[in-house]
Amino acid sequence: MEKLVALSRDHRARFALVGLGVTGVHFVVLAALLPVVVPEAANALAFVVATQVNFAVSYSWTWASRRGPGRESARQLVRRLGLFNASALVAFAVNAGAFAAAHRLLDAPPLLSAVVATVLSAVVSFVVSSRLVFAQRTLAPAPGPVVQLPAAHGPVLELPVDAVDAQPSRAASTRSA
Repeated sequence: MEKLVALSRDHRARFALVGLGVTGVHFVVLAALLPVVVPEAANALAFVVATQVNFAVSYSWTWASRRGPGRESARQLVRRLGLFNASALVAFAVNAGAFAAAHRLLDAPPLLSAVVATVLSAVVSFVVSSRLVFAQRTLAPAPGPVVQLPAAHGPVLELPVDAVDAQPSRAASTRSA
């Protein structure tokens, strides 16, 4: 049971679970559209629908632990949505290229082509989501008195007084050696 709980907190497991669900959405929309539009257009529309569902679930569950305490502002949410949709465009380019290659060049049926395209675009999507869209943000130190320390190579370092007090002094560490 403990392993199951730990797995449910793992971003990779959550991403995979959401990905499977969203892939289901993608395939249902794709199958519904295939009789009325060309396969590439059906795939594109299905991808757009699945992407918006994916953002909602990813934001509220998959990557929720990376947001920190409190609620994000509307501006932060819109920024994440914009980044997510931009990353989805990159993933879609991978998806569309793989779909077209599998379907047109390899003569694979549309649903098999979609599976191949989905796997490749999922890898791209995970990397971009994890490292950019839902990246763990470090909070800026609380405002307060600041001590400026000259750096050996580079600009002056500004540290909160608490951080300086917590560090052993250079003189003390050289004396003990």
